[in-house]
Amino acid sequence: MKNAGPLATALAALIVALAAWLGFDLDRLSSGAGQPRPDIAGPPAPSRETRPEREGEAPPAGVPTGSFDYYVLALSWSPSYCATEASARDALQCEAKPHAFIVHGLWPQNERGYPEDCPTDNPRVPDALADEMLDIMPSRGLVGHQWRTHGACTGLTQEAYFAEVRAAFEAVALPPPFAAPDRPMNLAPGEVAAEFARANPEMPPGAVVVTCDGDLLDEVRICLSKDRRFRDCGRQSRRGACRRDRINVPPPEPTR
Repeated sequence: MKNAGPLATALAALIVALAAWLGFDLDRLSSGAGQPRPDIAGPPAPSRETRPEREGEAPPAGVPTGSFDYYVLALSWSPSYCATEASARDALQCEAKPHAFIVHGLWPQNERGYPEDCPTDNPRVPDALADEMLDIMPSRGLVGHQWRTHGACTGLTQEAYFAEVRAAFEAVALPPPFAAPDRPMNLAPGEVAAEFARANPEMPPGAVVVTCDGDLLDEVRICLSKDRRFRDCGRQSRRGACRRDRINVPPPEPTR
């Protein structure tokens, strides 16, 4: 066979270069098999550090996963409750020692409506866990009721929910006039809210809702984001606001 001419040599070199660029194995061309080169197979997947968070991924640790928008921390004025609604079951709250504000509950809340009575595999709060809460929720029945009615809707375990209750309570500075008053007070609901805003300068307007039971202070409800930052309560949470011009605030009763 004669040696290939210059044109054939150049054409062969071009074919080799083209095959190399396309990523083909020349030894496998006769069988039709080919392997694309990695650098032309598409861009590499982003690393975990650069990949954006996708819907459905777990939220940061400590943030509840329940389907709700924010929390309402309900602080009950214990002297009013003990004067009007207490029964023999409330001896720990109303007779063992005087209480001022106690935690009624930490409620998951939506901009419209709220979840409650959510299914749970653990409806009963163990006595040891309930007893840990008695300094701020002085009723085992109250502790259990709040878990079944509200806590189970947060997506948290019992332990995590009650830790959140305590953290929310400790995030609020109680106004000095309500710490341990020794005489009755008569205030406008707006004055009660203003005292809380004064004690918590980071509170935005509308973060506090004051409720009443007749002419008595009933509760102060404070709205918090899921990471316990003060926020506006919204129309849903303001529906129960007290409409009276002034309300009475009885002092805690001395221990009987």
